[in-house]
Amino acid sequence: MVGLDITEAEYREIERTSYSLLSSIDKDKHKALTKVFYPSIPTIYGVLTESILFGDYVEDDYYIFTCDAPTDKLKLASDAIFKTLPTDKPLIAYRDKIITCFKEQDIDYWKKKDPEWIADKFIKEVSVYWEEWRESIGKIRISNELLDSAKLAVRTLKSHQFTRNIFNKNSFFNVEKHSQVKLTFEYLGREFKAMLDWLVIDHDSKTIKPYDLKTGGKSAEEFEDSFFYWRYDIQALLYTHAVYKLRDDRYPGYTVDPFKFVFISRNDEYRPLVWTTTFLQLRGTLKGFTLNDVYYKGVKELLSDLDWYKKKPEASYSREIYESNGEVLINNNIKIE
Repeated sequence: MVGLDITEAEYREIERTSYSLLSSIDKDKHKALTKVFYPSIPTIYGVLTESILFGDYVEDDYYIFTCDAPTDKLKLASDAIFKTLPTDKPLIAYRDKIITCFKEQDIDYWKKKDPEWIADKFIKEVSVYWEEWRESIGKIRISNELLDSAKLAVRTLKSHQFTRNIFNKNSFFNVEKHSQVKLTFEYLGREFKAMLDWLVIDHDSKTIKPYDLKTGGKSAEEFEDSFFYWRYDIQALLYTHAVYKLRDDRYPGYTVDPFKFVFISRNDEYRPLVWTTTFLQLRGTLKGFTLNDVYYKGVKELLSDLDWYKKKPEASYSREIYESNGEVLINNNIKIE
């Protein structure tokens, strides 16, 4: 057994700082510590693809919809509202409750329209979805198209010339391949946790090769945009340190290869790419860096922000706004011809 011998649910309960928390601090600021997570279609697709690839797929965990799935934005609004309703009646019976939800909750769905008009349009568009939603409580909801796409992506990952040697569990005696490796480690005086998608340990070459699988809607060539937008660089930095800790504890003398991301698009399941991080990029992630005139906070800054928000749970603005006493500079990064 490599890593902690616990379930994913048990791993989620470990109260240590994670990549996802720091990424959320970077994107959501003061909302990060109270944000409620509703899995979107892209997120579900990623989980589904991983479970099939790593042999963890359990059919009974999923409910396959027969109706047309709502758009992702409408689905997020539906799932948020449905969770507040009883499930014993048709959706129209809860019209008043739905109106209240649109008035009181921060649901980004026709936000500026009249709540009653929104509620009526909402009920009309998702009533059929509601009936199947009621039947699928406790399961992950997917469409046949989503499942077929995930299965195709897995077949590609196991057969494509760029990725088959990574994911195929071959018979080489001195090569270990492990999925969903759960680790805890200390870094920068903090306690962290990490769950690596895929870890290859080659005892002949004495190398450890960490990978993370990413899926999305863009093409594989465009992954770099998502890499910086979602701050996967933070994940690469923290997970690299987690692997070094594992190396020091169990595999002294082994070399840790650069952290790599394998990306495959749900809209183009035949063309994966492997993206490799660099030491320079990880160094920037630690200290902060500027790319294409955009500044990205480093892990040290984000840990400081995390501490600040924990001490001020009542905060309704970002730390920067409080520290500037409510004055915000309009973007001055312009070029005058």
